[in-house]
Amino acid sequence: RAGPKGVGKPAGPCELDECTDGDGKACQEAGQACVDGDKTAEGNFVCTCTRPGEAGSATGARADCTLDECVTEGPDACEAHNQTCADADHTVDGNYVCSCVSPRVGTAVGATAQCELDECTDGGGKTQCVDAGQACVDGDKTAEGNFVCTCTAPGATGTATGGAASCRVDECHADLPLNATCTAPGQTCVEPSTAVDGDAYCRCPPPMEAQTQVGGAVARCEWDECADHGETCTRMQQACEDADRGTMGTWVCKCVHPQEPKDASAADGQQAPAECKNKPGDCDKHGYVCSGTVPVQLCGDGAAAWDDRVVCKCPAPYGGAAGDHAAAVCTLDECNDACAWCDRTGANGNGACAAAAQTCEEGSVAVERDWRCVCAGPYSGSAAMAVATCEVDECAAVCAHCADTGSGNVCAGAGQGCVDPAADRAQRGNWYCECAAPHTLKGARRPAEAALC
Repeated sequence: RAGPKGVGKPAGPCELDECTDGDGKACQEAGQACVDGDKTAEGNFVCTCTRPGEAGSATGARADCTLDECVTEGPDACEAHNQTCADADHTVDGNYVCSCVSPRVGTAVGATAQCELDECTDGGGKTQCVDAGQACVDGDKTAEGNFVCTCTAPGATGTATGGAASCRVDECHADLPLNATCTAPGQTCVEPSTAVDGDAYCRCPPPMEAQTQVGGAVARCEWDECADHGETCTRMQQACEDADRGTMGTWVCKCVHPQEPKDASAADGQQAPAECKNKPGDCDKHGYVCSGTVPVQLCGDGAAAWDDRVVCKCPAPYGGAAGDHAAAVCTLDECNDACAWCDRTGANGNGACAAAAQTCEEGSVAVERDWRCVCAGPYSGSAAMAVATCEVDECAAVCAHCADTGSGNVCAGAGQGCVDPAADRAQRGNWYCECAAPHTLKGARRPAEAALC
């Protein structure tokens, strides 16, 4: 103890710094601060907690310290990961809570939280999928950019990861209006390629295949039934006529020179030969010269009636010079516009080949039913008496101008390879690009577009 000395009398008050020489040393031994505010009294020293995050003090004894772990653990466990920290009970160790910041959700006690974000609700999936009218699925909410957009509009297909899907639409889908537009009048809806918008069309029912209309119903489907039934008439040296090609079952057989109706009451033959009789004249005696031909030719009097000679003429639509008392040499260019009505034999400039942007080739003008539709370059393919199925390798350099499908040159421009599946070269727009090594495909393959590598 220390204090002023007294000479001949008691000394002054004695002082003791308990933080240095007394029980206050217990504060320092516990790592606490010690303050002795009144050194003349004992047991009044104060221990105070001083370590980061601690709080608490006590008089005359070591303090019971409480710890705010958000000060000691929070910076690394929570704040470093953009999370908030809360320590509800400072007397318990390891009970601090890390919480994710909105819109992410998740908490963890005594550790960094595993944060989840539903991108279909609050992230890119909402703006790129949902707002675009597509369905969104976020299968792993702990990762970003892995949401999947899926096309949901009627007739649409397509998915994409991390962005809006490129939708391919079947315009003939049952829920889209064009399908009803076509089927209402008994026509068929045809979708050539889902990769091309606005190419779907209505097609007349067989045998009216040549009649089509893009984007709407065919105004009037027609077919000359004489194409199918004309031989019923011609083998009897009669003419076939279909006055109403928009209605089936309306063709008739008519008497033609050198025949005439059997009597005044005889009508045209309804889907059957008419009742005819030969006109008197040279054909009565020599008509066999013309009737023994294919096609059956028409017999007529020669230069004068009853001169014992006949003239054989080719029936329409055949051409050829008349035969003087002999069979004519009949020819028929089935691809010629002069035979525009010959749907039974030739797809001419007004028929199936031209409607499909194909070329009609005639085998021989002396032979019936030998025309062919031939695909226009760069496509290949042909078909006898029908529209051809055209094929092309859309990746080939020869197809660089194929504006209807695009071209594999899209791939070359991106430094990628091009693949057109050999199994279906007739399908347009099914080529795709492949990433060149060492690059690999990112996400789903995209037909008719450069790949995401």
